[in-house]
Amino acid sequence: MPSFLKHPYTIAYVARKTAGVGSDAYDAYKARTTLGVYQVLKHTRPPPWIRTFYALLPIAAPLLALAGEDGKAWMRGIRRAVSMILTGHSLTKF
Repeated sequence: MPSFLKHPYTIAYVARKTAGVGSDAYDAYKARTTLGVYQVLKHTRPPPWIRTFYALLPIAAPLLALAGEDGKAWMRGIRRAVSMILTGHSLTKF
């Protein structure tokens, strides 16, 4: 039997601390994350269902507000990222 099967697995959880981060900084983080995803999609050829999902994401973003403060931050970040893409301003160019 391989050695990795002899040891039991443990589950680890990572706590995300956002209490000390201001709303603007958190929204900016979400915008950078979304911009990065859209930039990767521009340079690769993912399956059509992934392209469709991210094409429809700005339309469905307001529904994220129903998920509480994190959902609202995601919604604002997606909205900011899409507006930056449409205006040609991008913080994540490499």
